[in-house]
Amino acid sequence: MRILVAAAAAVAALLALGGGAGAVSKPAVDAWWLQGSIQGDRFEVTAGMWAEQHARTPEARALAAQLVGDHRHSLDEAIALAHQLHVSVPATPSPMQRWLILTLKNMQTGTPYDQAYTSLEVQDHMQDITDTKLEIAAGRSPAAVAQAKKELKMLKVHLMLSQKAWHATT
Repeated sequence: MRILVAAAAAVAALLALGGGAGAVSKPAVDAWWLQGSIQGDRFEVTAGMWAEQHARTPEARALAAQLVGDHRHSLDEAIALAHQLHVSVPATPSPMQRWLILTLKNMQTGTPYDQAYTSLEVQDHMQDITDTKLEIAAGRSPAAVAQAKKELKMLKVHLMLSQKAWHATT
């Protein structure tokens, strides 16, 4: 909840910069969401590729494969949109996401790994849905908002699949 409040406050502050002599060249909320989406896609592909090889349950492996495929496609679309909007493209997942990947890679395979991976995906997609809804509500670029609406559908499916895979590991 604190993350959501902090994100909303940050977005409100960034939106306040949108007018007057100090105007930014691109809508800040759109750039924030798009860069976060790109980092998230990179995270999902990297973590999912690892999980495809190291998860034990069929549900966790299937989840990983689905996330890798969908987020590769999403990444391509997000990068194209970032170039169109002149938004810088992050080359890696966020520092927190890189730490999570390292944590997963250092775990022994088996039920605890599958539980950690699927639980992480549940929480991650809940946060992604919140961020994407914020973009839809506050975004100023029609192209970014349209992309967010498309992503929201995918993220909701991913949340459902993540929950199903997590339940299969418990």
